[in-house]
Amino acid sequence: MGRSESTLKQFNGIDNLEYLAVDFLNLNEATATIHSNINLFENVDVIIHTAATSSGVGPIWEIPLEEWHQNVNVNFLAVVLINNTII
Repeated sequence: MGRSESTLKQFNGIDNLEYLAVDFLNLNEATATIHSNINLFENVDVIIHTAATSSGVGPIWEIPLEEWHQNVNVNFLAVVLINNTII
């Protein structure tokens, strides 16, 4: 799963590989996508977490709360969500 399908298309043609674009800022969509893939493939052999964002550079008091939410959702909660849903 990745955020940009255009980036993931480079893996076309690899056997037994499925890729999906998922926006982990929408945790409900991400959870539904994970569940549908578990139902499709019946198990997960490998989990690779590579989602990350780094918006909001500067003194922490100057970074808007929405940017904090985005960073925490992608960099931390997405990893927890994937693990909790799959394991």
